[in-house]
Amino acid sequence: MKLKSSMSFVIPVVIIFLFLSFLVAIFTIQNTQTVQLHYKIPFTNIEYPADKAEAPVPFEDRYIRVDVVYVILFSILLGIAVMMIFVAIAGIGWRYYALTNKGRERKERKLLWDHRENAIALSLMGFNQDATEQFEHIIDKDNPHIELYVGLAEAYEREGDQQRAIENYNSILARTPQNMRALFGAARNWEVLGNYNEAIKLYNRVLDVDRSSPTARKKVQELLVKAGKYEEALEAYSSIKSSRMTPEMHEKVASLFYRLAVEEIKANDLKAAERTLKESRREHDNYVPNVLILSNLYLKTDRPREAERLLETAAQQTLSTVIFKKLEDYYAGKEGDMQENLNGVVDLYLSTLEKDQNANHLRLALGKLYMKLERYDDAEKMFLEFQKEDPSIPQVHLLLADLYHQSGNIDKALEEYRISAELVDLRIADFKCFNCGSMYEYWSDHCPSCESWGTIEDIFFKRGPQAVLPELKPKPVPQLSSSSSTRDEEEMVVSS
Repeated sequence: MKLKSSMSFVIPVVIIFLFLSFLVAIFTIQNTQTVQLHYKIPFTNIEYPADKAEAPVPFEDRYIRVDVVYVILFSILLGIAVMMIFVAIAGIGWRYYALTNKGRERKERKLLWDHRENAIALSLMGFNQDATEQFEHIIDKDNPHIELYVGLAEAYEREGDQQRAIENYNSILARTPQNMRALFGAARNWEVLGNYNEAIKLYNRVLDVDRSSPTARKKVQELLVKAGKYEEALEAYSSIKSSRMTPEMHEKVASLFYRLAVEEIKANDLKAAERTLKESRREHDNYVPNVLILSNLYLKTDRPREAERLLETAAQQTLSTVIFKKLEDYYAGKEGDMQENLNGVVDLYLSTLEKDQNANHLRLALGKLYMKLERYDDAEKMFLEFQKEDPSIPQVHLLLADLYHQSGNIDKALEEYRISAELVDLRIADFKCFNCGSMYEYWSDHCPSCESWGTIEDIFFKRGPQAVLPELKPKPVPQLSSSSSTRDEEEMVVSS
């Protein structure tokens, strides 16, 4: 028995004794009277002082005189002694009971935890039904243990029974509303079932308990987007300090503005859509889908000049061939001579390349525009300048082959066709997703493969120092031998 436990009942007795002694001291100071005492032992004839039968005893001699203070003090000490004896007996009995009960509880808890570990092991090995049966067997409904309910809920979750998993998580939350494992588990299962609103509520409860939980905050933002609540999602992102916003988060916020504007346009609320897109432009002015949809909005509301200024400014800022192509289509569709209309786009290409010599993808786009305008010499110049960086890209050789073919230079066309046939080792496409690497023939505002928004761009567009085509490793450009093949072989290459 520990000293602390054995002495715990003595301390109150000592305190009481000191308090009573203090009272006696006060009483002693104020009272100095004596009392007459005559004691007789119960159930006997013994008295003190004893009566003398042979002679009468005066009344005064039948009693002893004692100060009242000593009488009180003796009574207190006697009471304290008796009380300490009873307290000691009670303490020893309680200690014995506690130790016995604690040992029994320890054995029961160890047995319970062994069953729990076995159930968890069964669940992790894939025997989910056996695990759930064992959990249900050891759970005491009258005195439930939270950890067992957590294990049972997780076993149901692994089994794929989200509804019963949620029921067990709710049983935990009914007893401990701030249990993090239950909150996260229930939210996770509601998300699997597609009930994003319930999942958002639970993640918000996590944030009520821990405002700094990055996982809960991120899940709320993601689920608001999945639920189509773009305005609430933007509010959730706006709570993040701009200094902590990563480029990926900036693109995510810009995509939310875009999708919100699309919903507003579908609802025919063009003014609200314009406000949304302009607000997005203030912070995310380089997001290509927002530029395109805002320009379409200007054109739809008969403001072509604003659309032109927006596209020209965004083209120089973003260097996106998608925006340049939008300008080409816009000017090509205007009334008047197409070549004269497109000269402004050509000038924009040239001025942009003069400012940024590293925008090599614009040379390729300008070369295509020159081919459209039948300015083959200028197109060839652009393609050859593009090839200086990497001559092993098959798309450029195909473009040169088409150029030579259209200009009547068949020999050069055959040479370029043959070189491109030797180089190509992947499906040729014009656009690529920067997030997952999927390639597409046409531009889209989002990637169907990875569900990311605004990540599809020209396949030769560069972000940072790395090229966007790491899989197109430089290869030695095949050279034709001096003795060229027969005309039939050349025609076969062209047709292939």
